[in-house]
Amino acid sequence: MRRKVNEVPELAKKYEQGLKDQAEIDRLRANDELVPLHLISNPFYRRYYVEKGWSLPEGSNTVATLK
Repeated sequence: MRRKVNEVPELAKKYEQGLKDQAEIDRLRANDELVPLHLISNPFYRRYYVEKGWSLPEGSNTVATLK
């Protein structure tokens, strides 16, 4: 992936944001906190996180209001 990002500069910003989002997801999961769906780009994992109770369904109260 890194090679492709280096070859196509337009992908660099998206790649870096993805790394930041994943680090935040990992931190939240390690602390047993709910993960906001806006951090998850893959539709399968968005549904998976909701089904596992690791996130709230879209349109629900925000995670911040639950804590």
